[in-house]
Parts: sequence; structure tokens; C-alpha cells
Amino acid sequence: MGVHYSNELPDGTPFYATGDQFFEREELREPSVFTRPSKSPKNGADRYAQLSELVRCKLESYLVEAKGAI
Repeated sequence: MGVHYSNELPDGTPFYATGDQFFEREELREPSVFTRPSKSPKNGADRYAQLSELVRCKLESYLVEAKGAI
């Protein structure tokens, strides 16, 4: 069993930056909500920063696309 993190926009809209990584046969369950830690992890802080930037860029792209569809 693996773990997958997703994000939710302030208006409650789910945002899955990595949702395309799943196979149809995989079963997704109800999410557990938690507050993101305010500090970077001790191990892998550089990878965390890169991931954070990737998510931020994808989110900005998503918002631009959503505004263009209106």
C-alpha cells in the first residue's frame, strides 16, 4: 500500500498534480486531511523544496487554464 498526497484549493476544489500516475485498477480511498508542517523535513529538504516548486507551478498553470475556460 502506498501513500499519495493531493492538494485542495481554497474554494474546496481538489487539485491532483500527480493524479495521472495511477492505474485504473488501483483503488483510491477517502483522503485523510492533515496540516502541512511549517518546517521543511530534516532529511530531503532539497527534494521537498523542488516538489513544492513543482506543485506551485502546476497550480498556477491550472488556475490560468481555469480562468481561460470561463
